[in-house]
Amino acid sequence: MKNIIHSILDGIPSLLRVIAFFIFFAGDSDRSKNELNKVLNDSWLHKYLLYLLILVFLSLLGAITFGPYVSQKILAKPTTFNVSAVTEEVKVVTHKTPMSRWPLKNIEISRDCPEDEGDIKYLDFSGSLNINPSVYLTLTRVAFGDLKVTLYSNNDNAVGELYDNEDEFVLSLTSCAFFYIRKINERTSRGETIVLPVTGDISAGSEIRFLTQSSMPILREGQVTILDRSFMTDENYSVGPFSLEAGDTFKVHNSKVSSQGFVLVNENAAINLTFRAKGLRGVIKRYQSEDYELRNSYWSKLYHDESLSLAWILIIVLFNIIRIYLRYLVN
Repeated sequence: MKNIIHSILDGIPSLLRVIAFFIFFAGDSDRSKNELNKVLNDSWLHKYLLYLLILVFLSLLGAITFGPYVSQKILAKPTTFNVSAVTEEVKVVTHKTPMSRWPLKNIEISRDCPEDEGDIKYLDFSGSLNINPSVYLTLTRVAFGDLKVTLYSNNDNAVGELYDNEDEFVLSLTSCAFFYIRKINERTSRGETIVLPVTGDISAGSEIRFLTQSSMPILREGQVTILDRSFMTDENYSVGPFSLEAGDTFKVHNSKVSSQGFVLVNENAAINLTFRAKGLRGVIKRYQSEDYELRNSYWSKLYHDESLSLAWILIIVLFNIIRIYLRYLVN
């Protein structure tokens, strides 16, 4: 084992000398390698200074080449996606992270989801709704219609609890419930704006199928911006924006933490959705097309990350310094 280690250590100077020859003789085939070899053998100061420059050059080159790749591929470091969209449907799966209570005023709520619509019993309610973890939420508003919110739990647990305006417990909902917020234009004319915070796995839009209905909710427009931290500093930089077209759906996959955002419903059509999600990649599903994957690749990092760009400039400068130094030694 010691012999192997000694062989590797003995071979490093020879390797550095080969690299020096490669840098120096690139485009200079008329130069004699023997001249450079003679200078390096005669002066230990020049030899070790040259080796130091080459080691710094190789270390910096390796760091900015493999560092971002290791961070993204091996360490699976997530990036932040900022999403802003006008959509007729929003889907949320709540996590253990508690979601803020929803203030609700003059809504029609059904505490269960009977199969027969004739069995639906609505309760006129004003107060707040506490939503439990592991609940599937669907918020739907087609054009200028009413806002419908459906809550479902696949483990037969209650999806949430209702509290009155004095914060007193009213009742628990079943594993499936839904409610309507109606007359939205009248509400906004009175100065009421519906803002509902959402926390969990958030997706925008609904997938368009081959046969559709006139009331099918779709995403209308939006954009996605990727935020990431600089590779060598604590500064943030943005990539994008990427446009969302009518009929798209968007979701962040491999999310490490709960997404945070809110929905806004007012006198304008559909639902205004804004949220921030952390994950490895965002996916845009487009009708009759392949999925579009959004991720912060190495090339986008190189273009937008100033510290990474400056590091490459430093590498080029250092490369030329080594070439000039080698010319100086020979001449």
